[in-house]
Amino acid sequence: MKRTNPRPPKTEHEDSSESTTEISAVPEAPGDVSGFSQVALGQRLRDARRDAHLTLQQLSQSSGYSVTHLSQVERGHACPTIGALRRISDAIGRDIRGFLEISPLPETSLVRRDERMKHLHEGGLVHSEPATHRVPGGEMAASIVVVKPFGTQEMAQKSTGDRSRFFYILKGRVEMILNGQPRWCEADDAVRVAAGTEMSFRNVDREACEMLTLTLGGEV
Repeated sequence: MKRTNPRPPKTEHEDSSESTTEISAVPEAPGDVSGFSQVALGQRLRDARRDAHLTLQQLSQSSGYSVTHLSQVERGHACPTIGALRRISDAIGRDIRGFLEISPLPETSLVRRDERMKHLHEGGLVHSEPATHRVPGGEMAASIVVVKPFGTQEMAQKSTGDRSRFFYILKGRVEMILNGQPRWCEADDAVRVAAGTEMSFRNVDREACEMLTLTLGGEV
């Protein structure tokens, strides 16, 4: 009987370079209801690589994946795993989350004053205006919060945020009630509030108070 030598196990490098059958980072069906597919992912990776002035050979050397495999991914013929996508995005110098958005996001966000949309709260006494749109991998959102003068008998509604927030008073004075403890804040004061803090605002002055708010971990 003819004996055959068993094939040696693949090294980690060989396995990661050619594997396309593990859990995919995005749906493989181009007609997915999200409107996002591996073809779109490949195009985004190609655009990002070119923006970084990298050749496929250079990306291959820095990511550890073969030029052939990277070319297949960029043309939408192969779908990388989450682990592979992370290594490729790191080699390009981009945040992996930017490649997984349903719609591509700009690298920078500029919102003019007259473009900000107002969201009313507490019967119109408080309104917020998102100051920026999302960017790839963004973990912080900014908004302008305006607290109008309250009547002497009007009570602020309590709310509990599930994300950490930072407030910088731009104009006026405001009473912030944090976990039942009132604190008066005025222009140039800054307040950091931990996630889960029960808070409310009151403005008993004659002028509106304006605050810059930064929310960590998502949209305002």
